[in-house]
Amino acid sequence: MRASAEHELAGRPADAARALEAALRARTDDGPVRLALGKLLARHGRTEAAVKALQALAAATSERDQGLPLLARCLVELGLEDAARSVREEMRARDVVDVAAEIARPRSASRACCSSVATG
Repeated sequence: MRASAEHELAGRPADAARALEAALRARTDDGPVRLALGKLLARHGRTEAAVKALQALAAATSERDQGLPLLARCLVELGLEDAARSVREEMRARDVVDVAAEIARPRSASRACCSSVATG
C-alpha cells in the first residue's frame, strides 16, 4: 500500500490503483488493500469501480464495516437508491455509523460539548 500512497501523492492515481490491484491479484482476500482501492477509486471519481471494490469486501470484517458508508454514498451518486438503502440497513444491523455524515450534521445549541468548560 505504500507504493500506492506514493503514486497518489505524486499525482498518479492510475498508477496507485494499479499497485493496489497487483497486490490484490497476489492476495485476493486482503481486506485492507481492497478497502484502500475502493477509497482511492472513489476519491478520483471512479465511482462504479469503487462500488465493485467495496462490494467485494468480505462480510463480518472490520474493513467491510469501514467501507459500508462509502459504498452507500457511491451507490447514491450512481442513482442506485434501493441498493444504497440496503447498504444503510446493513449498516444499522451492524451498528456502523457514517462518521462523515455525523461530522456534516450541525450540532444543536443544547448539545454543545464545551459549554461547561471553566476558563481561568
